[in-house]
Amino acid sequence: MRSSVFVTSWWSNCLGLICLHRLQAFAPEREIYVMQAGKSEVQMERFRKFLPKSVKELLYPPHILADDSAMREYLAKDALRNYEGVWFFDHDTFLLTPAEHWFEMADNCFSNSDVCLCTRSPLPGCGITQPAYWLSPLRWPEGLSSFDPVPFTPKVYARRPDLHRHEGDLTIPLKDTMVQVREELETMNMTCTFPVDGEDGTHHFLSSFPQHIHIGGLHLYTVATQPRTDMPSAFFDWRRYILMSFDAFFQNCPREWLELEDPELLRRHTEMMQTLEMDS
Repeated sequence: MRSSVFVTSWWSNCLGLICLHRLQAFAPEREIYVMQAGKSEVQMERFRKFLPKSVKELLYPPHILADDSAMREYLAKDALRNYEGVWFFDHDTFLLTPAEHWFEMADNCFSNSDVCLCTRSPLPGCGITQPAYWLSPLRWPEGLSSFDPVPFTPKVYARRPDLHRHEGDLTIPLKDTMVQVREELETMNMTCTFPVDGEDGTHHFLSSFPQHIHIGGLHLYTVATQPRTDMPSAFFDWRRYILMSFDAFFQNCPREWLELEDPELLRRHTEMMQTLEMDS
């Protein structure tokens, strides 16, 4: 088995480019794919000009929902259905050290198992798709639930976040993307985990995930510039953290890549940064 790596580049061109270039540098033996979403045709074409030459792009059918869960399910069950194993990387996960040996180790473990889904450890109220997860389309059983969160409401802004914005709260589903289907696979003994961020690896199937940075929080830019004052203090702490993380990210982005970034995303970032003093 030689698992491929797949990245979905949603909205931000800079995040996806850095993720892909780091993968090419630190996992040079892997077959790497990308799919774009949440962008105009102009933005997608700009992105393609700076893709590593070895990266192959798949196009997302426009008739399918643009929500993250729908895209992941389409890839696993349709576009990549004949693949023995695929690592799905978040576009804001950046490898920091060579990782080819770790990928080879993981493939050896998967080859000698019945596992068809490997994620970080599930935590109450948290997602399992970050910073990456492994899935075997060939081993995927029939009749399982969808990848959608529970409950699920399609997001109008997912297809073009530069054109649509919502004023509602950021809500946490009872079960995030793929959590329900993972629970079903767990009863079939077809799941496993890997440790991240210095976790004790004693009870995990794989060794610790390669050293990396995971920014997260891009969806913050789909909500109102100034949040309601009655939001809990934890929300404002998280909001400040995300804004400061992206501020550092944009400042350190290569200039030629920053020129490819969605201007509306950059505008909203600047606008939100100006509100931080009002949050305190």
